[in-house]
Amino acid sequence: MKMAKTWAMTGLVLFILAFGARTSAYDSKGMFMAYGPGNEPCSEFDALRDRRLENLTSKQQDMVEDTVEYWLSGFYTAWNYFSGETFDVSGGIKYDAVMEQVEKYCERHPKKKLVDAAIVVGHALHSTRTKAAPQNK
Repeated sequence: MKMAKTWAMTGLVLFILAFGARTSAYDSKGMFMAYGPGNEPCSEFDALRDRRLENLTSKQQDMVEDTVEYWLSGFYTAWNYFSGETFDVSGGIKYDAVMEQVEKYCERHPKKKLVDAAIVVGHALHSTRTKAAPQNK
C-alpha cells in the first residue's frame, strides 16, 4: 500500500511539472472570480510559508497561515462537492502532501495566483480520487 501511495505522489508531481501552467476556465473569456487568499499571487503564499511577511507578530503570522490553509480546505471541499463521482479528490493522500504540491507549484510559478495552484493540483489528483464514501463495517 505504501508503494502505491509513493507511485501516486510521483505521478502527481510529474503531472504538475508537465501541465503546471494550465488552468481551468469558466466564462467565455476563460476567466472566473476567486475570493480571498486564492486571488493572491503565489509569491505571497511563498512569503507566508517562509515566514517573510513584514511587520507581523508570530500570532498574526499564524492567523494568516491558518487563513490560507482554511481557504485551500474549502476549495477542495467544493471540488469534492461539484465534481462528479468524487468523494475525496485527494484519493487518500494526506492533506499535508496536497499542501506540499500547492507550495511546489507556487515556487515554480510565483506570478500565478494561489487558485491556479489549487486547480492544477486538483486536476492532478482527480484521476486517483476516491469516488465513493468508504463503507463502514
